[in-house]
Amino acid sequence: MDVLGLIQSNLLTPIVLFFIFGIIVARIKSDLKIPDAISEFLPIYLLAAIGLHGGIEMRNTGFETMLVPMLVAIGLSLLFTLNHYQILRHLGKFNLFDSYALASTYGAVGAVTFSVGLSFLKNQGVTSEGFLAAVLAVLEPVAFILAIFLTNIAVSKQIKTKKESIGEISDSEIEMGISETKTNLKQVLHESITGKAIVILLGSIIIGYMIGEEGFSSISIVFDELFTGAIVIFLIEMGIIAGQRLDDIKKVGIFLIAFSII
Repeated sequence: MDVLGLIQSNLLTPIVLFFIFGIIVARIKSDLKIPDAISEFLPIYLLAAIGLHGGIEMRNTGFETMLVPMLVAIGLSLLFTLNHYQILRHLGKFNLFDSYALASTYGAVGAVTFSVGLSFLKNQGVTSEGFLAAVLAVLEPVAFILAIFLTNIAVSKQIKTKKESIGEISDSEIEMGISETKTNLKQVLHESITGKAIVILLGSIIIGYMIGEEGFSSISIVFDELFTGAIVIFLIEMGIIAGQRLDDIKKVGIFLIAFSII
């Protein structure tokens, strides 16, 4: 395949072109806007479709097939979070909180990004394992929980170090600070597991596993044939948001721009 053919097959697709279209819409300051109700509906629809396919695939292949990929994915998620934290903290000179916050976004897998990736592969005729939806459900909270956990540990150490250096912080205040970090961790864990993205994804996986391909056939026209079209509409909105924030690139600095690309 020549260079032009490669560019056309990868970039000149409806998904990419509609995203670029959204950017152009924002830059020319058009009043085009995706209604809020549709913006809220599309992620739910996409996750439900992914979850249903994932549940069906899990039923066909069995849990043992996805165990190793899931463990590998979790390991890579933790590794990426820790590695990117070191880069941001020591090379980028970001503070503790910003470093962990940014690093966790690289360790996690965004559900929308996952949806777009699946649609892109489908358009290219590339098949992927359906049980990856279950892996996504696990990865979504892992990196964020790790980042919060390590941040809480670092803050607790700073509190203790400050007490030792100035001797003005009581033990009760330290215990209160540690207790608050534990509470925050529990809250993050609860919100990560019960968040709407994880709930709809896990629920759809379970339903897909229960109904199988035979049960899915009655709703396939909604959750299969319309999937790419929904992605296209969603990416128009993403393009509009990206176009509106292009000017922010000037504010983040060269390091962060290079870091995000590499």
